[in-house]
Amino acid sequence: MSTMKEVVGSLDPTNTYYANIILKSGRNELQFYQVDGNFSEKSRTTTTSRIELQSDEKICSFCWVTPNLSQESNSTRRRSKRKASFDGPVSSSLDNTPNLVISLENSDILFISPSKGTITQRFTYSNPLFEIVSGSDDGSIWGIANSTFVVQISIFDGEETRRYTLPNKQKISSILPIEDTQSSTQKVVIGFKGLQVVEFGRSKKAKVIDFPQKNINKEFHSIIRSSSDPNIVAAIAEDSDMISIYDLNNPEILTLLQASSSNIESVHFMNNSSSRDGHTLVACNITTDFFSFTLNGNQGIISPSLKVKANAGSSSNVSITFSDIIEKENEFIGVWYDKFEPKFTNFVLEGDSKEVTVDINYEVKNKEIVEQKRNGIAVPQSIQIKNVSVKELYEKLNSSLNSEADQETLNICHSNDNEENIKDTVKMFSKVDDQCLLKLFDIISFHVSNNPSKNSSLAVWLKWILLIHGRFIAEFPNQNENLRRLSEGLSDGMKLMPRLLTLKGRLQLLQTQISIRKNETISDDVAEDEEQVEEVNGFHQSSNNQSNSYDEVDAEAYSVSDVANDNLAGTSDSESMDEDD
Repeated sequence: MSTMKEVVGSLDPTNTYYANIILKSGRNELQFYQVDGNFSEKSRTTTTSRIELQSDEKICSFCWVTPNLSQESNSTRRRSKRKASFDGPVSSSLDNTPNLVISLENSDILFISPSKGTITQRFTYSNPLFEIVSGSDDGSIWGIANSTFVVQISIFDGEETRRYTLPNKQKISSILPIEDTQSSTQKVVIGFKGLQVVEFGRSKKAKVIDFPQKNINKEFHSIIRSSSDPNIVAAIAEDSDMISIYDLNNPEILTLLQASSSNIESVHFMNNSSSRDGHTLVACNITTDFFSFTLNGNQGIISPSLKVKANAGSSSNVSITFSDIIEKENEFIGVWYDKFEPKFTNFVLEGDSKEVTVDINYEVKNKEIVEQKRNGIAVPQSIQIKNVSVKELYEKLNSSLNSEADQETLNICHSNDNEENIKDTVKMFSKVDDQCLLKLFDIISFHVSNNPSKNSSLAVWLKWILLIHGRFIAEFPNQNENLRRLSEGLSDGMKLMPRLLTLKGRLQLLQTQISIRKNETISDDVAEDEEQVEEVNGFHQSSNNQSNSYDEVDAEAYSVSDVANDNLAGTSDSESMDEDD
């Protein structure tokens, strides 16, 4: 099983929706683009809907299913006979529109509707499923569990209906269910170092047919069926430029196609392929290789009959390759990526040339540009707030809007943030030409949708424009694009808010911890200083006590000597008096 890249795209079987799956640390986002014939190339640059999973919901695999609702009645009858083995809703909320099925590492299986932009249902299987694919009956999915066995699960109730383990518990790398219209049996192609076709009949023992590899000694990580003949499949191995074409009705027939490089992004059969006139296959790698071939078993390695290269124009140092090709009636759509964003370019194949170059108008983004610009208008990096009266504010705005000074209009709105003045000024626009109000909304909504998380006065202006004139603005068809872009920008901002609040909480917690530790350090220093002061004071006090004791002893000594001297003096006097007598 191959590891999923950071960003990967997939086209649904009806060629209506293109799913862009972004897998990054802390971000698992699903974006859907509508690419059917009713939409122009310009409209495909915006998402139809998007779903953001939780950071711990890691994607293992995904596939498209277009539910066949007639299969749901069979699941209902099975469900009445035995208890469902899943945690999820019993009643299905699927319709007959394409759904993207996501298998998560926590064993959950999600069904996402691009048309609704919601998760329609969720099942929980006993193991995480890898390399899930849609069943041939449009009522089930197949997946690999524990790398050792494959299972079939109903998309309506989540029940396991079939299970198969390879002999000797060989590692399974890829699977593909095959529809057999000539019999009621279920066939599944299993990829490892070769192919194995397992045919499930009514008996418990499955019938197995082996299809060996040739010139390849690697595991097949992807198997693709032909759109015209389900028994014709293409198998590709990782880091190999060889594409093996098998006829499941004849194990002896094997055709090898050699791509321009081993970095094969995608492979699929063209819809106009037919078994009678031969087959056409497209492989996207460093170039887009077109192969035309027939299956006779006697030909050598086949090279591309046509190569399509993408040219980035003046940006010669930028290399662009198509990661997928969407086939339309009279043209093709090449899918390429600008970082994590898919781009769609129309091109037509004409003439008999073996190499075709598709020019792409690629603009290198300047990293020094901080704010997005529109027609030369940019939100100023810093501006001084100068609130003026309602009358003056209205006159300035009306003048700048009529003179088409868009940058001046933006600066005026930015420099006035008094909400009461903004409210009264916006009310006054109901008395002037409609185009002034629509132009003001166009300028402000564009910059708010580009940076919805930025705290500025523009958000206050937008708030009162929508509250007072929102219904009026919605009546103009040419404002649908502005409203849609604004809705997407605000939705993205709302999705970002929980992360910002979480980050803010963590920063506050960290700041509190630092403050507590700082206070504890100060308290420890104060306590240590007090102890040192007490020790010094104790030393001085003991010294004073000792000196005082010395003073007391000296005083006592002096008093004793004085008494003795006095006594001696008294004795001498008495003796002298006696002598005189």
